Amino acid sequence: MSWHRVLHATARLRGTLAALVVAIAVVLIGTDAASAATVSFVPAFGTGYLGSSGSVNAAFSITGTEYAGAPQPINEVVVDVPAGVSGSHAGLPTCSPATLTNIGPAGCPAGSLAGAAGRLKMVVSFGNERVPETASLQAFFAPEEGLDFYFQGTSPVALEATATATYTDANPPYSRALKLAIPTIETVPAAPLVSITSIELALGASHEEGGVSSKGVVLPPVCPESGAFRWAGRIGFYQSGAQEVTAQSACPAAAPPPIIAQRQTVDVIAGTLTVRPRGTSAFVPLVGANSIPDGSEVDATNGSALMTAATPTPGQTETAEVHGGRFQIDQERAGSGETHLTLSLPLTGCPRARLPHGSVSALATGAKHRSRPRARQLWVSEKGGSWGTNGRYVSTSVEGTHWLTLDECDKSEVKVVSGKVRVHDLVRNKTKTLTAGKSYVAINRRFG
Repeated sequence: MSWHRVLHATARLRGTLAALVVAIAVVLIGTDAASAATVSFVPAFGTGYLGSSGSVNAAFSITGTEYAGAPQPINEVVVDVPAGVSGSHAGLPTCSPATLTNIGPAGCPAGSLAGAAGRLKMVVSFGNERVPETASLQAFFAPEEGLDFYFQGTSPVALEATATATYTDANPPYSRALKLAIPTIETVPAAPLVSITSIELALGASHEEGGVSSKGVVLPPVCPESGAFRWAGRIGFYQSGAQEVTAQSACPAAAPPPIIAQRQTVDVIAGTLTVRPRGTSAFVPLVGANSIPDGSEVDATNGSALMTAATPTPGQTETAEVHGGRFQIDQERAGSGETHLTLSLPLTGCPRARLPHGSVSALATGAKHRSRPRARQLWVSEKGGSWGTNGRYVSTSVEGTHWLTLDECDKSEVKVVSGKVRVHDLVRNKTKTLTAGKSYVAINRRFG
């Protein structure tokens, strides 16, 4: 993977003059090297657990009075992230500086957002006064693993600007450096340029697009022996070079290990996921790795989840990747400790289905709400664990395979992509083993 890319920045500003006028304004204002700005740096890991998708935050504060009573303008922000931080958005939607300049964030494709909103604090020229202003700062995925930033202020001065950043390799103990070029910003012709007094970056988003799963930021898998991660930052000033700073941040937490029949771990691989923990009534967003109680309901309709469950052997776990549906997770305490994923999205207008006495299907009763779908499904892929799915008229158990379970009001279907699946027909009370490329349909003709 190449993180190298030529930096470039563009700015669309109301009332901006030619670059020559901007340069003249800087010369006229001047700077005082004896009272150069002071930079402070506070980095942190945001969401996520060790080794999972998550986010990184970096906050810079810049103080000084050497430029018309404020810090001199900056032209570059660099963040060296700790060793072990990785991530990629190859193949996912991107948003160009031209789109941001001409249309704004509304013109960017879905899935191109690269993290939560950040913030800029500035000193701007408003008439003959220098006054504070706060602007939003948003990152979008750009081609070749770059990032496009868009910032906008509305009061007291209306301004918009874009800037492009890239990742480059960094020397140990860092893994890579994010370099963000900051354009010079003018508010009133021939007046002092905008002085940035703080900049807060928030990066980290996971997506699935066209079958490609991507984690924009993956946190380190282990903590350093010291218990803290080392970061470095640099602010480049328009006239007086750069100032470098270093800092440390606490180690991200490790997700609690799963306990058989008590809790599992769900790690967001791509897209968006929500969970309704057992005993609650509302779905909440999932980010990174999370511990959830057994019996919880996960909605992976628009994302992919890596489920980790404990096995009867102490200290061992097994995993399965799940996507494209909503399910409830339940694990058996005895025997093999099989983990069942029960399709749970309510179906439309399905009457109560009469199944053979003793059927294990927990979801044979349909919903009354006509706005709900008439079908539901769930994809599962695992490599040697003890997992199974429960549909309306089927249940499955597998060891090392990839399969789809699909429900409609009057039938359930199982399709096997790889491996073998044992399918139990709850209507006919019979079991059949399917191999790769095979499917089975269980039909219930006894509604009512």
